[in-house]
Amino acid sequence: MTVSQNIDTAPVFDVTDEKAVTKLRNKLLGWSETNPRKFAQAARDFFTACGVPTMEPGAENAITVKSFINGVPMYSVASTTFTEFDIIHGKAKRGALFWNEMPLSARQTFFATMAEEVGPKYKAALDLAITLEVGKAGSEFAKTIAWDTWAASAAVKRYLSGTFVMDDKGYNYYLNRVDEIGDDVNHIYFYQSDSARGLGICGSTNGFNYPAALAVPDIVASRVGGNGFIGKVPSKAPSFLFLRRMAEREVLNLMAERFESYPWAEEARERGVDFRDDLVLRRLKNGFGIICGRQVIETWAKESSTLRIVGSKYAGKVFRKYRREVDPKMEHTILELAGNNPAVIMPSAKNLDGGLASIVAGLSKGNKSNSGQRCTSPRRWFVHADVYDEVRALAVAEYEKSANNDDGAIDNPLNLKTQIGAIDKGGYHAAVEYLKHAENNGATIIGGNRIFQKRFPNAFYMTPALVIWEGVPAASKEVMHEDEVFAPIANLVKVESLDEAIEMTNKSAENLSGAFYCDNKHIDELGTFLRRTDLGSVIHNSPPKDVSPEGVHAGRQDGGVGITGSLKSLDQYMRPKQENDIRLLAQVHSRADAKALAEVLLKSE
Repeated sequence: MTVSQNIDTAPVFDVTDEKAVTKLRNKLLGWSETNPRKFAQAARDFFTACGVPTMEPGAENAITVKSFINGVPMYSVASTTFTEFDIIHGKAKRGALFWNEMPLSARQTFFATMAEEVGPKYKAALDLAITLEVGKAGSEFAKTIAWDTWAASAAVKRYLSGTFVMDDKGYNYYLNRVDEIGDDVNHIYFYQSDSARGLGICGSTNGFNYPAALAVPDIVASRVGGNGFIGKVPSKAPSFLFLRRMAEREVLNLMAERFESYPWAEEARERGVDFRDDLVLRRLKNGFGIICGRQVIETWAKESSTLRIVGSKYAGKVFRKYRREVDPKMEHTILELAGNNPAVIMPSAKNLDGGLASIVAGLSKGNKSNSGQRCTSPRRWFVHADVYDEVRALAVAEYEKSANNDDGAIDNPLNLKTQIGAIDKGGYHAAVEYLKHAENNGATIIGGNRIFQKRFPNAFYMTPALVIWEGVPAASKEVMHEDEVFAPIANLVKVESLDEAIEMTNKSAENLSGAFYCDNKHIDELGTFLRRTDLGSVIHNSPPKDVSPEGVHAGRQDGGVGITGSLKSLDQYMRPKQENDIRLLAQVHSRADAKALAEVLLKSE
């Protein structure tokens, strides 16, 4: 079986039946430890019901998916051939024509229906699929709904095809920010963009560590802008894209049934996008394509109008090479790569609510969660000497209680009470090598132990590790600034000044997100840090995190290229506005008049 699948095939098992999925999860919990054969077969049947074109594990010219939970092979998915890619690409390209002609209001109705009606039906299946594949505890559902809700928002509508203001100096403003227009401006123009036009086909591949939360930004941003989408599945966790496609087809079927009731139906019909037409509906569904394996990856990367990649800095080097041929300025290429994220704790941080104990607890939680396999995990803690001893004592206590899993946070992730599940095999072995190096050079190690070897001999469960670099020569500490170690390891380093914290931060080129702790009386320290470092984003008085969709998530240097999140990120998926897309609504001659008109227009939108 290939990745091309009958798009209207009905699964035998209803993955939207929450009770049935929960019952299956409980059975798999027992079989994962007692009966590998039953576990593998039941898992494969479930993934087939999720729309994954499964094959027997170990099939030729296919990727085989093993569960991180116990190392058992569950199924294989055929690698896409060049012939199959041409078919998938052709279908997505035709589908993109209809997505582009669909009124923006219709696209937003699509995402609102996903967020409010259809998406929640798939939560239990989404959670189970991800847990089975990559051994994760917890859920990524909230992030997917946040993106769908954002795509349906008034803010996105205003940005893509609403009204904007321009002063006589050529500066643009949002309607609700006309107060920022200077007093010396004589003419203020109100323009309206009549259409949001996509570039064509957007490609995306996401990391195994967050198979849903890392994929959905491109799925949403690409098609709310009117593009087709072809996603490449991560080889360790293919199921989410297939499950998402199944949910999206259900949304399109609902929209076809309700077509006449929508206020935008007549406009859609005039543009040739009548959802009741079987061919149109099928082409809209085909606007979501999926590829597997590595054979066609270069062709796919070059033929994508916009490409978004989540991976390591090494993946970034490969895709930079592919994309420079077709996108020399990298304006439509988004690379979200390694994050060797710093957390700087300055002396005044002790004055914050909760004090240093709250800061250490937050950073520890951020470092330990998802077995440390988070792009925003706080990996390097630079603590000012004035508060270092207290922070060190708090950090030691935090990591001692988890060093041998005495807190019970790590367990079989199929148990809904589990806080932390398994770790990737490669991540574990890289962590072992790193900890050996650190220990051999005099660092103190707390935790970092493999557990459950007898219980799960073919899987990997690792306790979080704290590496205390106190007393270690500077040259021996350089390793912490080199390659991101994708594991639950925090490095604790004493610094004598803000300058030294900045120097330590800049020793890594894997700049994604960071944290900076100081009270508001010392906010100038944060300003200095921002000016002299090159992080993608910095969170003040909170652990590093991905604040998209509303906020920016971006890398610098080896940490990435482009922007995920914020309205401005949509420009990466859109063609530049043409003159015939924009019409002049009005001209006024004072900021007061502009404000009054803006208030009227905001209400109408």
